[in-house]
Amino acid sequence: INEKHVDMVNIGEGFESITELVSLMDSGKDYFDVKNIWFKYQGKIMKNEIRPVFGELDRLPYPDKDIFREYFNISDNYLIMSSFGCPYHCTFCGNNLFLKLYKGKGSYIRRRSHKNVIEELKIAKAKYNIKVVNFLDDVFTTDKKWLQVFCQTYKKEIGLPFRTITHPKFVDEDIIK
Repeated sequence: INEKHVDMVNIGEGFESITELVSLMDSGKDYFDVKNIWFKYQGKIMKNEIRPVFGELDRLPYPDKDIFREYFNISDNYLIMSSFGCPYHCTFCGNNLFLKLYKGKGSYIRRRSHKNVIEELKIAKAKYNIKVVNFLDDVFTTDKKWLQVFCQTYKKEIGLPFRTITHPKFVDEDIIK
């Protein structure tokens, strides 16, 4: 926001703030009180409050990845996230900033439902003929109960090789199986 050619920035997640901002701008209404947005106005920086964490991840639309087909082969490595957030506070990671930013504003660690993730993968499998799924969750294995149900459904309905990121604290023999 301190850069000369920057007029506004979104601080934190933009799921609700960006759509609210665009909607207000489109309708010609005042948009200077949109939470998560910082503005430059008459030489001053206006810093709006941070809204609560967006907790209902299943409400988000499935991403339209067609625009990326021109740049890489989606079918070789389909990228997806089933959860947002990380339980750790590593100083070198952006999640550390988000954990501080959203303190007292809801649980920063959130997960989509099994059904929602599987449905996106079914669509991707049909549309892009995907061969490998790459889960980009910060720590995929944080919720053992979720993982057990998900893996059973994934094996039956998707059945493709996949990659994940995890942490030794969230891995045991059951999870590896």
